[in-house]
Amino acid sequence: MPPRPELRERYEREMQAAREAQAAGAPTAATEAADRAAMVFAGSNVQEELDLRHEALGFVGSTWRRAQQPELAEAAYEALSAVARAELGPDSRTYFLGRYFVGLVRTDRDDDAGAALALREAYEGFGRLPDPSAETRAVGAALGLALLRLRRFEEVIEVLRRHAGSPPEDVTAASILHNLALALIHTGQAAAALNFIHQALNLRARLNGVQHPYYIETQLVEALARVDSGDRAGAAPIVRAAAAAVLAGGGETHPFFARALLVEARRVALTGDGAAAEALARRALHLLRLGQAAAGVIEENARDAAAIAPLWRTLPAARGPAEVRLWRAEMQHTLRRYQVHSLDFAESGDRPLVWYFFVPTALSVTDPAAGLQLARVAFADCNVTLHEREPSDANILDATSARLTEPSLTELAQTDFVALFRSRVWEPSVAFSLVEGSRSLPLAPAHFAFALCAYQALRGGRPDVESWAALGVDRGELERAVASPQAMLGEVLWR
Repeated sequence: MPPRPELRERYEREMQAAREAQAAGAPTAATEAADRAAMVFAGSNVQEELDLRHEALGFVGSTWRRAQQPELAEAAYEALSAVARAELGPDSRTYFLGRYFVGLVRTDRDDDAGAALALREAYEGFGRLPDPSAETRAVGAALGLALLRLRRFEEVIEVLRRHAGSPPEDVTAASILHNLALALIHTGQAAAALNFIHQALNLRARLNGVQHPYYIETQLVEALARVDSGDRAGAAPIVRAAAAAVLAGGGETHPFFARALLVEARRVALTGDGAAAEALARRALHLLRLGQAAAGVIEENARDAAAIAPLWRTLPAARGPAEVRLWRAEMQHTLRRYQVHSLDFAESGDRPLVWYFFVPTALSVTDPAAGLQLARVAFADCNVTLHEREPSDANILDATSARLTEPSLTELAQTDFVALFRSRVWEPSVAFSLVEGSRSLPLAPAHFAFALCAYQALRGGRPDVESWAALGVDRGELERAVASPQAMLGEVLWR
């Protein structure tokens, strides 16, 4: 049964006013006219009249969304859902369409948990309807994105695998392939992800071109998949090409450049160059803040940045003071200057340095790789402090070689540690606790004195309490270190 002519005329008159107001940039007038149009068919039981009524209510939501008023848009789509449920029932296509748009607006607002709830309801609802393929594919793509941002990767795979490669070959299809690949990477299936990435790249090349941000974004996912599948050499030129394209277009503060830095950080961390990896991750977050990226974008990238350190900080930890040794580290170190166009660091000449490390007994002083990694952990932590003082400085300090020895009690007694502390230039200390293996703790002179006396006492030596006390170190704490060496080492080295 067609709409009643006199009501249809009133409806079209109001909707014409709504469209003209929307085009003129007057969303309040547009939504008021659309609401009046919807009220024309209030109380009707004629399907075609109800369809027009719901179309007007949907226009209210789209107008507020177009005007970048997400709270008002969400309220409008919630109203559409409620009206459709009341007038057509909870299993109607219009009701599920309302839930879909509620989910999209919540995504706009970075309410990913709320978006996932609404989109899941729409996705499962459309799946129960006859011929649901078009709706379920579109809603599934949106649901997959919300779940991806929530890092619920197994659910992403469950949803998006159903639609990967399904027609038509459009932007939605490319997004499905791209997001499915990301979820596979995050669940340890990087090699399997490459097939979907190549499909997405081919599709985006045809739809958008190889210089389009969508194509570059998928390039970075390919680089990430290669890194995690072990092809780190193959990943390097891909991530550099993507970064160069972003630099030439959006510039260094574009979020995709931060993504390139984080992919490269992951790649070099897995090669053992931890100081560079962490510096690249810090640079990514600094640029996102500088470019005033959305809070959700910064949060997502911060999670990936936090995952960099554990990739290379893998040395074992001491289980207590009885498993601690004191080593002398003779090192060469350098200033590594950040190169924005190649995403790496150029060295600027070596300088000697001597530090002392409290280390786990599980490490061997004759293992040069472990010694160099200890030194690089200490330098990486120093770089964090230096970066906090000057966030715009992406250069780093790093050890290039380290020769580790274990001083005897006699050598420790004869070493002028006071002179070493006084010789510092930029260093926060000359002595560090590395008993946790994965992080370093610079020791202030007094804390080092307590730890040294405790260490000497624990190993049967004779701590020089008088000399340290004469320099102003707390005598009571020095004597406590000698009397209870394990307790003092635990307090100082595990702070």
